[in-house]
Amino acid sequence: MAGILSIGWYLPAGRASVDQVAAEYGVSAQALHAFGLRSKVVAEPGDHPTTLAARATAAALAAADLTPSQIDLLIFTGATRDRPAPWIAAFGVLHELGASSAAGFDLQGRCPGLADALWIASTLIQGGSIATVAVCTGDRFDHLFPALPGESSIAQAVHAAGGAAAILGARAGNEIVGRAHATRDDLSGHATSSPAAGGSRWPLDRRALDERAHTIQDAPTVAQIAELRDYFRRAEQANIEAVCRTAGFDGIDFITGSVLNANDQRESLAALGIGPDKYLMMTPRYGYVGASSALISIGNAIQEGRPVGPRLVMNLRTYVYCNAIAIRGAAPDLGIRVSGPRYI
Repeated sequence: MAGILSIGWYLPAGRASVDQVAAEYGVSAQALHAFGLRSKVVAEPGDHPTTLAARATAAALAAADLTPSQIDLLIFTGATRDRPAPWIAAFGVLHELGASSAAGFDLQGRCPGLADALWIASTLIQGGSIATVAVCTGDRFDHLFPALPGESSIAQAVHAAGGAAAILGARAGNEIVGRAHATRDDLSGHATSSPAAGGSRWPLDRRALDERAHTIQDAPTVAQIAELRDYFRRAEQANIEAVCRTAGFDGIDFITGSVLNANDQRESLAALGIGPDKYLMMTPRYGYVGASSALISIGNAIQEGRPVGPRLVMNLRTYVYCNAIAIRGAAPDLGIRVSGPRYI
């Protein structure tokens, strides 16, 4: 068996109300409420993807009664970075932890990269060559979505900052037992939803800075949004059904994911017959903190006494790729220890 021993997370202490976010970004407070936002995490100057992920990993290690020196491999899956390529965030996290003996690499798959990393980690542990793997993620989005009144979108205003980590090992009380994915036929969104400048196709020059081409400037049409939602729903249905078959689930106790628009996800899950008693959305509580949301959701639910096992599904999505994994507990619960700030 190979499963999740513990989950840890870290969120900056600063919070902004919906009205404060609306005023800063020049967007409608009513629209933010309709998007599902209730409050938003605000990063401090010293908060970065690696420091957020390192603090979350330290919390997860402590919950599992492990030290940084016991990590064999660390996989970083955040979407943002402290520094541009070829800088590797995994080694930034290991440096923050003082874990110089561990191997590390980045898995850049946006939010679904977290599920893929958990699947890879469990496979390596099952193979017997590695005992303990830390899968961590951390994101800070304000450098990609600066507050520009009159130019910012609701989606940009919802983005926040946070980090989360899972420690995987063979002595967990659960097992990662299934994985499925669905790649979108139209892959053009992969380019339009990323910064245009900063890579080999357009180096970061003065024109790029003047045009803010180094930031994400995605502005989909109404038709494109409708097509994307249709893809999400088709992909999620196929993935969830596939992993449940593989895991032998005749039902789901809890489903977690990383979703920007909470209301849109509620509708998508409702179409699959999954009600609000089976999930806990993080965007309303903290704003959108990337893939960290999926792990923080499990941690918050366990802290609050919500039933999350023994049949758990992690369902993640982005513009061009959706995936899901199934986690099966050996007992009535998953046996996952958690450590992180309680939601107040």
